Amino acid sequence: MLHRIFSLGLAPSFFAAGFFFSSWDKALFLDAFGFTFKAYQGLFLLSALSLALPILFQRGIETILSPLRAPFALCFVALAFYNLGISPWSAFPLKSFLYSCWLLFDIGMVWLSTQILFRRLGAVWFARLIFGTLLFLSGIILMDYAAYPFGYRGGLIGFNQDIILNLMVSRPHAFASEPSYAAAYLALGLFTIGPFLLRNSKRKPLAALGLSMIAFAAIATTSRSGWAGLAFGSMILLALTIFAGKKIPWKILLRVALAIPVLIGIFLATTPKAQLENLNQSFVRGLFQGNDSSGNSRLKALSLAVEMAKETKGLGTGIGASYRYFKDHGGFDYDYQEKFGARQYGNEVIMSTWGQILAEQGAIGLLLFTLAAFFLLRSLWRKWKVEDSPLAFGSLTAALVFFGFMAMWLGNICRGDVWVWYSIWSAIAARGTKGLDNPGVTAI
Repeated sequence: MLHRIFSLGLAPSFFAAGFFFSSWDKALFLDAFGFTFKAYQGLFLLSALSLALPILFQRGIETILSPLRAPFALCFVALAFYNLGISPWSAFPLKSFLYSCWLLFDIGMVWLSTQILFRRLGAVWFARLIFGTLLFLSGIILMDYAAYPFGYRGGLIGFNQDIILNLMVSRPHAFASEPSYAAAYLALGLFTIGPFLLRNSKRKPLAALGLSMIAFAAIATTSRSGWAGLAFGSMILLALTIFAGKKIPWKILLRVALAIPVLIGIFLATTPKAQLENLNQSFVRGLFQGNDSSGNSRLKALSLAVEMAKETKGLGTGIGASYRYFKDHGGFDYDYQEKFGARQYGNEVIMSTWGQILAEQGAIGLLLFTLAAFFLLRSLWRKWKVEDSPLAFGSLTAALVFFGFMAMWLGNICRGDVWVWYSIWSAIAARGTKGLDNPGVTAI
């Protein structure tokens, strides 16, 4: 009885807290010896232990590890051990070893815990957790967005990047490391649960209002990758419906189509004219004129990734080691001109998951990551086709947005705010949601 109380009572609470804090990079963290340890890691560890120990005593370790037979998980397990094995030959062996362990942590503590809990708690519990977390983060972003004209350039509650960039453009991002990660997190969550809430919610106007708030918060981050991700995902929703031969939900699509210009109009109306001009000059014109530091540096980083792959003969620099390799081979970083040291351990030079994998993990790493993406997308497609599940549909859309677009512009394969989505998408693909997200079961 004690085991059951420990497992069913504490594990969901620890997991919910871990998910809630999974996007927090700039709060609740500990820096040690040049590396950062975040609150969500400890919470997911507690969740995994409180799940695993009772199961281990009752049914054995095979029951715990059985979800790892999924092709997606097998690809990442192989990738983690591959990186672990070659870490002594990395350009930065210590970081490669720790990042390999971090990847194993993501698989064992985040992904595996999600699969076990999804069986017990069901799709609705996860949908509510996602919706509540996204609403909270959106509220923080919108409060900082509203406070910016009153002089809070660094954020009132969360963080605003303008205090660093000094572009006179509000870029709130709650507690994520930067606006791009905040926007990506919101957009992926929005697409994952959006179709489910619009179909199943008992209070559809409230659900629609909440989803609109999340979408507006993603727009308010002024992240171009976030904006493009929202547009890309909206097109995918329609394209998938047509391609799969499903009945097109014209009422929902019409509402979404009407909501988009309304949200853009609100953003333009509530943003001061001077700020809009700065936004246009710094983030739109600058990209086409070639003097935009962020956008153009990301494009240059992709060519740098190819060069590193060539120089290492397709083996890679070692996971997490591309920045050290860059500095050791004559690369110049304006912000860190001193000799490589602990202050630079967490730095990245390639702001792309696909690019980093190519540069750091070589051909083998790129193949395994591609296979993992393929297997996950295939599983979600099949689940949606068989069950007509709105959660499978939303997850498929979100996964396509991530692998097809966002992973090209956001780096670090180990990030927890991405692994929570891998985990939830995998659980939906594996377990399905039949009987849990039908029109008779309400989400909120």
